[in-house]
Amino acid sequence: MGCVCCRAIGCHSCVRLEAEWEAEFKSHPEIFFLHNAKPGKLRRLWPFLHRKGASLRSLTLTHCDLSDLGLERLKGSLDHCKQLRKLHLEFDGIAALDTIQLAPVLANLVDLEVLSLRGNPIGEEGSLVLFEQVFPTLRKLRVLDLAITQLGDRGCQGLLDVFHCFEDMRQLSILRNEGITATGLRSVAKILDKMPLLQKIHLGGLCMLGEDSFPLLEALSSKPELVLLELHDCDLEDLHIPLLVNIMRDSPGLQLLDIGGGNHFSLEGCRQLANSIKELPSLSSVRMNGMLQEALGLKPHTSLPTDSAALEYARGLGIAVPRTSQRALRRHRVLHEPDPTHAKRYQATPPSEDTLSMEEVSDAENGNPEASKCVTEGSPPPA
Repeated sequence: MGCVCCRAIGCHSCVRLEAEWEAEFKSHPEIFFLHNAKPGKLRRLWPFLHRKGASLRSLTLTHCDLSDLGLERLKGSLDHCKQLRKLHLEFDGIAALDTIQLAPVLANLVDLEVLSLRGNPIGEEGSLVLFEQVFPTLRKLRVLDLAITQLGDRGCQGLLDVFHCFEDMRQLSILRNEGITATGLRSVAKILDKMPLLQKIHLGGLCMLGEDSFPLLEALSSKPELVLLELHDCDLEDLHIPLLVNIMRDSPGLQLLDIGGGNHFSLEGCRQLANSIKELPSLSSVRMNGMLQEALGLKPHTSLPTDSAALEYARGLGIAVPRTSQRALRRHRVLHEPDPTHAKRYQATPPSEDTLSMEEVSDAENGNPEASKCVTEGSPPPA
């Protein structure tokens, strides 16, 4: 019988669980990851982190049930993890009042470079607590994920008020935050202006109807270091296309662009975007809707390099790509826009059986005839 309360002496489930953690820790002594843990398993976690926390550099707890008692234990455990560089507390049920408890502990993690609170309903009040009490001490922070946290307009203003703490920020995510109005968008625009080194920006799901979003899109065009930009589900229209074209023109290193579902471009507008996409040699992935694919001359579910020659080559019924181009295929993908309700929307597509190892790529580039076979890519992403 499985362990129900994790309190029985010599419980086989607990012993086995700790043995698994110990084995993982020996293989990766600086990393700990736990997903979908119930209170019983969490009760075994806290003493484990007390013992091992000093050597941890990365801690991830996702979809864990951090009730009041769990949150209290988490605070005690983080006190033993002073060397953390990465902390992911995602979809753990952390609410506004919980951030008040966590703030003093998080403020002591002064070496933190990556912080994700994605999917926790901290709200405007909780975000203000973080911005006022925590972020001024995290001067090494380079990646901040506040997606799906109910940030609101006041949260955006709070982030703007502490922008001086984030001048070296490389990645910012505030996607799918409901309640951000035109006022919040103006704050986000100012935030982006104050973060010159941003490389990855996730803004999907923010409502950008009409001209209220112009300052934000103009701020995005001043990011020469930009390599990733998510603008799906933003209610963008044809009137935004000149600004999107400017962003692509002024971002020579842009590698991934997501302007997929939830935007409302006409076919003519899609043709304008398609022309700009073709002129971006660095672009490795474009997530788009069916109309934009049509403007590019692509079939749904097509994956191929985005350079002009390959686009022309791919307009047939299938896409035959020499295996010598597999490295380019990995880098240059035009992805079919998935269903916006799909639970795995942001998961990477697993490699197919035809994916080459780096050794095979090397063989192909050196002229190995066995590695120069053609493959056809055109199957839809897995459900």
